[in-house]
Amino acid sequence: MPPQTSLFTNVGSIVAGAPWHAPWNLRRGRFFRGKLKVYCFRIAERLEARAQYVQPLKMKTSSVFQLVFFAAAALLVPELAALAAEVVRGAAPPDAPFQLGKFLAPFHSVVLHYPIGFVTLAVILEVYSRYRPSPELRRVIALVMGLAAVSCVVAAAFGILRARGGGYDDKTVEVHRWTGIAVTALTIIGWFVHQRVLRDLTRVGILKLYRVLIAADLVILVIAGHEGGNLTHGSNYLFEGAPGMVKFAKDIMEDTIDSPPVEVPVEESKRVFVEKIRPILEAKCIKCHGPDKMKGNYRLDVGEIALRGGESGKTAIKPGDAFQSHLARVILLPKDHDDVMPPSGKGLLTTEEIVTIINWIQEGAPFADFGVLAKTDKPVPAPEPKPDTESVKPAAPATPADVVPARPPTPEPAPAPAPVPPTPK
Repeated sequence: MPPQTSLFTNVGSIVAGAPWHAPWNLRRGRFFRGKLKVYCFRIAERLEARAQYVQPLKMKTSSVFQLVFFAAAALLVPELAALAAEVVRGAAPPDAPFQLGKFLAPFHSVVLHYPIGFVTLAVILEVYSRYRPSPELRRVIALVMGLAAVSCVVAAAFGILRARGGGYDDKTVEVHRWTGIAVTALTIIGWFVHQRVLRDLTRVGILKLYRVLIAADLVILVIAGHEGGNLTHGSNYLFEGAPGMVKFAKDIMEDTIDSPPVEVPVEESKRVFVEKIRPILEAKCIKCHGPDKMKGNYRLDVGEIALRGGESGKTAIKPGDAFQSHLARVILLPKDHDDVMPPSGKGLLTTEEIVTIINWIQEGAPFADFGVLAKTDKPVPAPEPKPDTESVKPAAPATPADVVPARPPTPEPAPAPAPVPPTPK
């Protein structure tokens, strides 16, 4: 197969062999034809060399990118140092001035979506580049990885600030924290490795290393996102609307299908809590104030904590006095108030439910721990009936004939005197 030639090569060949009476009407003679031939062949050689040889690609990081990256890293490093040293900072008083960390912590829920999107996009582009590689696509992947690194650093810093506020399960928080830090580290390392790939596309080993890093990054990102969802929505959030077969498989995996709840007899004083109060708390309150999530360091599934209160320092439930109970106050607030419980959008309590809770507090708030007391369909044994005093007639008074005179007691004989010992001579 003859080698392919460019348009300039063909033009140079035609000009080199063109006669004097060529249609171009070259009036300069042989000198002009020679110069044109040289120029055409030179251009053709340059085009062919560019097609066969890929020049090293260099991506110059902008000063804005560097500024954002190092500013976010400066925010993360002190938090990691404090975490490693296990420095416990006391809570600020309520009238304390503005706190930057407390202000930035809630933005973790906003920023965390950016690294998820950028890392996922980088993986998709990398898979596409494996089948259709191009230098331009490499530049796009480098930009996406840089944005992913910056967003990971910012999201990790905000997440550590938010975890300091407490109110979550410690074990789940630890898993989410360290998987998030691992995602941040892998993303930054992957970005630096990809910069080496850009400088020399012929180094296949570095490219394979980058692909391994980005694949591991995506796997750990999924784990970190799942644990974060458990912190926000609870561990059963994904299976609430699942089909029965899926729930059955989940119970088998968790070894809970063969362990039915223990039935404990319900005391009469706690019957109202089990039948009326507990269903309300499970439907409206336990998701945010239960074992999986403890907003405000307050739980409603443990009697001691439910009565004492959370980080506000106010008594949540004062038995016998609903109007001195903080719980009754927050459920009676208007629905558009900032402190109303449950919050707006979480399903407010109905009027009947509010009245039920207040009456329960007024009656002494008999509480039963969720982990100890189980629901049971067995009827509670009724108390033993008291004797009917009205149906028992008093006995008729005794007549004199029925009275038998008492026999006088028989006097006991006096004890014999003790013998007197003889006196010694």
